[in-house]
Amino acid sequence: MKTHELLITDEIFTGLRQDFNMMMRKTLNTMQSKGSDGGK
Repeated sequence: MKTHELLITDEIFTGLRQDFNMMMRKTLNTMQSKGSDGGK
């Protein structure tokens, strides 16, 4: 049986990484605009 290593850097995850980056930017921008430096 042949096995393959699956990495987050693989091309199949490009869209997921882009979406996650966009979500993080929006979250951090919102936190910054509200003067927040922590989250729960």
